[in-house]
Amino acid sequence: MGHNDAARKTIDHPEVGHLTLDCDILAVAGSDLHIMIYTAEPGTEDAARLEVLTAIGTQAMEPQGAG
Repeated sequence: MGHNDAARKTIDHPEVGHLTLDCDILAVAGSDLHIMIYTAEPGTEDAARLEVLTAIGTQAMEPQGAG
């Protein structure tokens, strides 16, 4: 059976500044696999900054030219 640890982390991101996020760490039983899930409290500046990062990440994945 896996376990779940939770913590609060502050990250200094170069594009959006400081983010204080809740970090849930899920461990898969019988393996060394850990899944980290970062979330921000809804309605906070941290949530807005996390949304900006989501948009930046999407733009980075778009094709650079139609060739």
